[in-house]
Amino acid sequence: MPFTHLPFVSLDWTAGAHPLETKKLVEGQPVVLLEFAPGFEDPNWCERGHIIYVLDGVLDLVLDDRTERIAAGDGCRLDPTTRHRAKNPGNVPVRLFVVSDCNSVLVTLAKATRTQSMKTPNLMRLRMRPFVRAERVVPTSSGEPFAAAHDLD
Repeated sequence: MPFTHLPFVSLDWTAGAHPLETKKLVEGQPVVLLEFAPGFEDPNWCERGHIIYVLDGVLDLVLDDRTERIAAGDGCRLDPTTRHRAKNPGNVPVRLFVVSDCNSVLVTLAKATRTQSMKTPNLMRLRMRPFVRAERVVPTSSGEPFAAAHDLD
């Protein structure tokens, strides 16, 4: 289907698996809005692939070998099998938009990045690495924002 409306505004926040987690799910879609209250720390490791954009607050992603801090306005990509856990290190809720199990999304994003980089000279190409952070948002020729990305290695 070429277009799917994601009606987050009309959805209610529902309880998540953790007592300090709430979410808005769109039935049948690999996207979710999550909110983690202060003190949230997921006790379970996740190995699903995600693209994450932090809307409000600060998110810590605990990886096997390090912890990455993602602040509001930044995002990241986690490849499938990259073990990670989420944590809210702040004293305010953190809200994030997540696309999960995103292999097909990554291929589409990589193609879009190549196309946009030809039109926007300052745009960096998305590199297929286990952890990628969105660095900045630049306008496309249509005026819509497009997140440029770079890896942190």
